[in-house]
Amino acid sequence: QTLTSYFCNLLEAVISNPELPLAEYSLMAADEVALQAPQPAEKVDAEFIPVHTLFRQQAIKNPHAVALVEGETTITYQELDEQSEVLAAQLSYHIAQETQLVGVYQSISISLMVSILGILKAGLAYLPLEPELPTERIKTILQASGCTCVLTGTRDYPQELESDFVNYITVSDLLQKGRRGKKHPVKTEPEHLAYVIYTSGTTGQPKGVMVNQLGLSNYITWAAERYLQGDQLSFALHSSISFDLTVTSLFTPLVRGNTLHIYAAAGHGQLPIERVI
Repeated sequence: QTLTSYFCNLLEAVISNPELPLAEYSLMAADEVALQAPQPAEKVDAEFIPVHTLFRQQAIKNPHAVALVEGETTITYQELDEQSEVLAAQLSYHIAQETQLVGVYQSISISLMVSILGILKAGLAYLPLEPELPTERIKTILQASGCTCVLTGTRDYPQELESDFVNYITVSDLLQKGRRGKKHPVKTEPEHLAYVIYTSGTTGQPKGVMVNQLGLSNYITWAAERYLQGDQLSFALHSSISFDLTVTSLFTPLVRGNTLHIYAAAGHGQLPIERVI
């Protein structure tokens, strides 16, 4: 049964991201990956630190260190922290209180990283929505998840996605407003939702996997200790954020003061990984 489950997980990953090298596919489901390095239950309250707080600790410690590189553009830890703080404040002000999940309709970019950190800082969870996905699949994911707010990198998104039930907000518009409005929550509980990713499932229909803050924090802390071991190493972000193990590249360098290099597609038909090679 375990082998069958691993085979199905691998098949789903290949179908969702056929461009990835074989070594980057995971045999485990997203929830298994997130819980790969669990802490003893009795120590949760004493040791739990959310990923976005681990990042902010690095921003305070090394404000001028380079956090993100995208082409010729760089952003420091202080700048990334400040922008995500502004976004968190604006999200708290503009989003309805009952909202828990915020969609991210953006390709991998600096704006995407600001969005994800801002969402987490606001006490919300993010839902990856890749612009490369078919419009009908995105609409299905939005409906299945109940997501009613989506952050976009630009105002240019398919008209077919417009809905009376979903509010599309451009990140740059929120950042321009500054930190006016309600202060965002600072208390994150271990059981709070961190993100939801959708896989194709064995039936071909999108299947949501929910990962909480404790699971994400445990995994990223484990990954930082396993892969970095105190070294200053740069990470590359080139794969889909809908792919479960991409969270390793998203957060691991940022909780240890390292640099994340973002490789977005340069043109139509070019895969991000081709720019790395």
